Amino acid sequence: MIVGPLVGGTLVGAAGPRAVFGLNVASFLMSALLIWRIPGEFSEARGSTPRGAVLVADLPLVDHFDGRAVGYMLLTTLWG
Repeated sequence: MIVGPLVGGTLVGAAGPRAVFGLNVASFLMSALLIWRIPGEFSEARGSTPRGAVLVADLPLVDHFDGRAVGYMLLTTLWG
């Protein structure tokens, strides 16, 4: 959490904001290209079991602490 702003501030100071925004655009396009190249089918039929990370502890945890809507909002906000 400290390293990112430090590196960003150093880059802006050294190269200027236009160069840093250009670097940000280039990194975004590179990420999009790499994601686009991943083979596979990404749409699933309705009712199928999801694969990957699923937050299964949200609702039971909120119910356990009697959180209701505000507790759920705080839990999902602080989850990271």
